[in-house]
Amino acid sequence: MRVAVLSPVWFAVPPTGYGGIEWIVSLLADGLARAGHEVTLFASGDSRTQAELSYVYADAPSRQIGRSMPELHHALGCYARADEFDVINDHSGMLGATLGAAVATPVVHTVHGPMAGEPGEVYELISRVAPDVGLISISMNQRKPKPHLPWVGNCPNALDFSVYPFKPQRGEYLLFLGRMSPDKGAHRAIAVAMETGAPLKLAGKLAEPKEKEYFAEFVEPHLRDGIEYLGEVTHGEKVELLQNARATLFPIEWDEPFGLVMIESMACGTPVIATRWGAVPEVIEHGRSGIIVDDYRVIPVALEEADRLDPVELPTPVHTPSPTSVRQVTTSVDRPPANYEPPRFRNEETADSVIQRFLVATSTDETVRALDAMATYTELRPKKIDDIVVILLALIAAEPRLTAPDARRAFGIVMKRVGRSTVMRAFANSMAASSERHDDYMRIFAYFGEPAAEQIVEQLVTADSSKHRRVLFDALVELKRG
Repeated sequence: MRVAVLSPVWFAVPPTGYGGIEWIVSLLADGLARAGHEVTLFASGDSRTQAELSYVYADAPSRQIGRSMPELHHALGCYARADEFDVINDHSGMLGATLGAAVATPVVHTVHGPMAGEPGEVYELISRVAPDVGLISISMNQRKPKPHLPWVGNCPNALDFSVYPFKPQRGEYLLFLGRMSPDKGAHRAIAVAMETGAPLKLAGKLAEPKEKEYFAEFVEPHLRDGIEYLGEVTHGEKVELLQNARATLFPIEWDEPFGLVMIESMACGTPVIATRWGAVPEVIEHGRSGIIVDDYRVIPVALEEADRLDPVELPTPVHTPSPTSVRQVTTSVDRPPANYEPPRFRNEETADSVIQRFLVATSTDETVRALDAMATYTELRPKKIDDIVVILLALIAAEPRLTAPDARRAFGIVMKRVGRSTVMRAFANSMAASSERHDDYMRIFAYFGEPAAEQIVEQLVTADSSKHRRVLFDALVELKRG
């Protein structure tokens, strides 16, 4: 299929800092391209993509954000080529959705903002001016103000786990990630920190006049005694903040359409405490993947409950694309069934179940999804050495029968994700290596071409003290680092 994906023009795809929509667009365009579709991404010229890139602006015009000329010029660059595509998926905003009426090519528009108030009124008018443009929600709650509009699908936001490494150990500080606005609630996070005495790190966009005004009045006066604002951080810095936080605070008071930071935090192994607004109940399963409160003033008490959540057991998003699968992130053109239930964040897979899915797969698509499940399981269970070893052995044994190009590519990506670093980390985290696994360790290390590691394992299985074993574990880790 020939697919055009129209991104907002204001930030590069993927973004280096702020830009949740651009992350989603990047996953979608790259995933569709890997699935074999002919994809053209319309974004700024400083974007990176596996699709064909088309642009009007060589560099993202971030300083002109909100002005109509760059937005219109960018969108027209896509719609002027409409007859080259079978479908256009617009993420650029209301203007892009309206322009969909001008072309014969089917257009579906993903709504990334709220539908209450004036935005909902504008979408009402768009549905009259462009009645054939289908709308895609990112949560079912997002539709509530305007349930009668031409919704054609619901596609929750997604993550690529490979860029959100899981870390089960928590730190001491609380974390707030989000733009500086009353709706997002940085001042409420500060109130929680002041009451509990816990350190608080805040990071987020601070660029527009209203954001600066809010920051100066409600945030800046309180930046002391362990409360600090870090500015707008890069993706790598954001992940490190999430990995080392005690909990991520999401004290919103608006109808948040989704809330990407919640699933980012879960993926890194950090619980989320969120107020019951917008799509929060669709994203968080209370008491399992996070804590939901009715009032932010309850968060200090909820912290103790969040502390009791096991990071390893934090559920993971059902709608999570990976480098090997795009089914979860592609847009359905079917209306959700009457008995639709929002996706739950759960983690019910076992080593046996993911291996069984792999062994019974009868198509390339099923094989790719099973491979992805195996990789994700090992990333979420780094301490379960026996399970990881069994999964690796199943993969190594099955490699010869993977002849389809897509399956071979998926296998290579999965082995890179699982691979040596996961095995080394698993061994390093365990203080009880079993000699019963000696032959299995040899096969795995031989597969990855680690003769030096084989020698260490030889000594490991005969070590006569925990101190000696720890020295050998450290040697394995250093070998990987080197």
